[in-house]
Amino acid sequence: MNVRPWCAFAGLALILGCPSSDGDECPDGSPKERVPAVADGCSDIFECGPEVELAFATGAEDFAPIAEGSSQPIQYGAQGGYHLNVAAEMHNLCPVVFLNFALDIDRGGGVRETIQELDRHVQTVRCSQQADLFAGGCDGEPTQQRWWALQLAIPCDYHPDDPEERELNCENEPLEHLEDLDVIVRVEAWDHSEQADPAQARRVSTEVAVDAACCTL
Repeated sequence: MNVRPWCAFAGLALILGCPSSDGDECPDGSPKERVPAVADGCSDIFECGPEVELAFATGAEDFAPIAEGSSQPIQYGAQGGYHLNVAAEMHNLCPVVFLNFALDIDRGGGVRETIQELDRHVQTVRCSQQADLFAGGCDGEPTQQRWWALQLAIPCDYHPDDPEERELNCENEPLEHLEDLDVIVRVEAWDHSEQADPAQARRVSTEVAVDAACCTL
């Protein structure tokens, strides 16, 4: 492996970003590099780009990644509405992050409709510090972190065709039922403070198509 000449000096290595000493590759195949965080109050040094994965969760004990095309339960809430329980797992981001969750309808032909979008500014839980909250254990990456859980509310216009007669906080009947539509859940994550140049921000997003299934309490 060719090492940049300035990387022999520890101080310059932190400033300029240099290959990791173990020579391993990142999940995307790029070489690992030691790049210091730029977010306020974050002293992490990242070797790879940020990653985020969508999950289903109501708490730490049932946290599970959402697989493409998987069935996800539409849940009825105590306030007279329906929602999907969503969460996120991240790598190579600072512990305090912004999360943007969204619910889209795929209308086909490249046309999408966003029917719900919610932002959260959160303190995540790192496996290296609270491994007892991570079902299945840690994956060995020091920045592995999770946040749970958000009730991603389903607007009244898309409430499910629930066979149970439940008390609903809606003034109108649904125009379409969510379980009959092509549903995509999205999440974007980024460090809580960014460099002045938006192109330099550590930001990552992902999406998963799901089969929304009615209905559970």
